[in-house]
Amino acid sequence: MLKNTKFNDSEMARMASILIKYYHFHKKQKDIAQEMGISPGLVNTILSQAKKNGFVQNLISMPKENVLAAHVQELFSPDIPAPNAIVVPFSKNISGQERLRGIGVAAARYFEAIARDGIHITLDGGETIFCMIEELRRAFSQIEVYSVAGGPQYDPYTSVNLLVNCLLVQFGATRMNPHILPGPRDKDLPIYKKKAQNTLKAASKADVFFLGVGALGRSLSRTNRKNMDDLGIDYKKLQDRGIVGISAYSAFDAEGEHVICELDEKILKVAPEQIKKAARSRNRHVVILAYGLPKVKALRAMLKGGWGNCLITDSSTAEKLLDKNERISKHFTPI
Repeated sequence: MLKNTKFNDSEMARMASILIKYYHFHKKQKDIAQEMGISPGLVNTILSQAKKNGFVQNLISMPKENVLAAHVQELFSPDIPAPNAIVVPFSKNISGQERLRGIGVAAARYFEAIARDGIHITLDGGETIFCMIEELRRAFSQIEVYSVAGGPQYDPYTSVNLLVNCLLVQFGATRMNPHILPGPRDKDLPIYKKKAQNTLKAASKADVFFLGVGALGRSLSRTNRKNMDDLGIDYKKLQDRGIVGISAYSAFDAEGEHVICELDEKILKVAPEQIKKAARSRNRHVVILAYGLPKVKALRAMLKGGWGNCLITDSSTAEKLLDKNERISKHFTPI
């Protein structure tokens, strides 16, 4: 391959991941191949391409977001066979709304790259997922879309069921079938019970999950506080029990372990074990969408606990995630 060959974003991200695993973490080519689900020969070829194009000697030649993404991949649980991280670059003075939209755009493009007709999707709630839905441009047919949980419905940004309906509007009623779960007040009614159990079973087997992240503490949004109050849950008591975050209406600690609490009694939802099982599959995608420094602790726990196999975040959040881990070297060790 000629020097200065141009690579697309996907090729650059994969190259960055392989380079950092090989030169920074000193992993063997066969181990890298196994982690990434590719052949050792392809790993060797990519390393050769990187050397010919000058990426090995000078890390500055490679976009910083690709390098960050490669480092973040090392934070995933070793149970995840082929972790992926997408880091969206932003300048420090960008507004929160622009940052939110940027994450949504990245998530939409990722979904369009992996989606197909007949795909099954399970959605969590949250603003980032709402923005992803708004940014979808490609249409697919015969899509089955499920709620991950039947949570409170105060706000279209956080209500799972309303987001399912937003996707219905985006794709059109002839292209997809929505499957929603009853909320806390209705989940035990006989009229809903059987259908809800069937929906949960199907939702847990989805091809793609999109998960949001809720961090406890000062960063807990006003809507989430209202949801907690309505459910009769004191979020401060959850903190006292070592809970650092909530995703898909399940609480977890700093190790990413599910902590059984009032949410499990009051919300009908896909079990965390089912989500983690999907994340361990090479053929399924469990995508975590989150950004912002207040969510770093919860995000780090989710990656460690095996809650997903793909993270889409921004550059400042990625840098903060790495603060307690390996520092990003400005240069690779020369060959």
